[in-house]
Amino acid sequence: MWVNFRIQYLRRAACRDQGGLCYYCLRPMHGDVTAEHLLARRDGGKDTRENIVATHRLCNSRRHQLFPFEAPEPMAYGILLLLAELAGFDLEDLAQTRPRRISTGPMPSLAFL
Repeated sequence: MWVNFRIQYLRRAACRDQGGLCYYCLRPMHGDVTAEHLLARRDGGKDTRENIVATHRLCNSRRHQLFPFEAPEPMAYGILLLLAELAGFDLEDLAQTRPRRISTGPMPSLAFL
């Protein structure tokens, strides 16, 4: 329960610090906002103000859909969004049609080669 309140507090603080703009797309955030850990918790990231930014839920999920194995750094992703927009690409359509990653376990041996 305490963790949820802490994340909510940190998300609101990040939103305020970012001037109400999404960390990824730099557009105003209205409504569906989420907290993004810059260093994931599974990689040792903590629930701290320095490690949490506010993003649109769609931007956050799109980032992970487009790069299922290892997501790019958030600022690099923001630049990718801007370049794709300038080039006329629709990343939302691409993210929705991309197949989900399927865990295949360890790579098969190439000993027969």
